[in-house]
Amino acid sequence: MVHRVRFVLCALIGLCTLALPAKAADLRITLEELTRLVQTIAGNAKLYLNNAPGPFGGLFTTGSYIAITPTQQYSLELGDAARFNFQGSVYQYYVNDVSSAALKVTPVEGALRLTVVFEAEGFEFVAGCVAGTCSWLDALPDIEWINPAAHVDFVPEQFNGSISLRVKSVRISGTPRAVCKATGDLVTRSACNLIARPYANRTLNDQKARLPEKLKSLVNQEEVKQRFADGLKRYLALGQAGEVAIGSISVQPTSMTVSFRFKTGTNN
Repeated sequence: MVHRVRFVLCALIGLCTLALPAKAADLRITLEELTRLVQTIAGNAKLYLNNAPGPFGGLFTTGSYIAITPTQQYSLELGDAARFNFQGSVYQYYVNDVSSAALKVTPVEGALRLTVVFEAEGFEFVAGCVAGTCSWLDALPDIEWINPAAHVDFVPEQFNGSISLRVKSVRISGTPRAVCKATGDLVTRSACNLIARPYANRTLNDQKARLPEKLKSLVNQEEVKQRFADGLKRYLALGQAGEVAIGSISVQPTSMTVSFRFKTGTNN
């Protein structure tokens, strides 16, 4: 088993120092072995979600991003998924300063599952007005997300001669709950409880149902795949034999097979 794991590490992370013949080869890796490698590489990754406008016109607002390592940080565009019409004006629920608290990778049938647990401090969604008279803004509740987490199943795939990741499915867990502002007057709080809060709960539950497909589409964009491939490229070296090119990847229920060859000129 020790030799087996060392061979996998050798092939994927370049721990070996021996030059090997420049020819095509296949490597079978169990998903459990791959899980340990991915957890080692991405265990300290961070996912930060925020599109709430900050002060001074958003000049100092930090946008959403995923940081695989401190030097590999990629921006994410959340868009206007939670924008809605209410009483003649257009409002939006913004994601407000949500950070991942823990990331864990586990093997599942035919994929790896990334579970992201988010911190649960403060309100995760806050209301803002986009257009119209905005007369109901103070009556709109803030949203807290109880036990927030995302469960992302992804599979490795060949991409431009390297390895990238394709999201297979996304599941969002946790319960959004609308909370009326304690700072409003009696009329505002009554309007929130009687009209705005039930509407906000329906809106957020609808958006929660739509979010998995949106996240899947976002991460599966060609540009994002290329960023993953570029980030993983430095691991695709086999010691003195040099960089390898991935020809194909096939995924089975409990393992995957990688076909690779050494790039021309890397081995003399």
